[in-house]
Amino acid sequence: MPYNHILQPQSFHDRLPQAPKHLNAKQAGNRRRANNKSRYNEELRNSKDPFHCQPWSFDITFVNYTTTDETLAYLLETTKNAASFNG
Repeated sequence: MPYNHILQPQSFHDRLPQAPKHLNAKQAGNRRRANNKSRYNEELRNSKDPFHCQPWSFDITFVNYTTTDETLAYLLETTKNAASFNG
């Protein structure tokens, strides 16, 4: 869903006031787009719960040239079985 999709029509009071006269067409368009994006983001902030995760639910492993074969095998098996990687 693109950021400028708003389910309900804007009320008269929610409309962006007229752009200042000194803005050219491109600047006015950027102003409208930024306003629509901020309105959409605010709508998401009000409608969605923040993502909370326990800090111990993730095992961070840095892979470099010193990573052992056993660690790589474990990581491959873990990602193969992870629900988030199975489409």
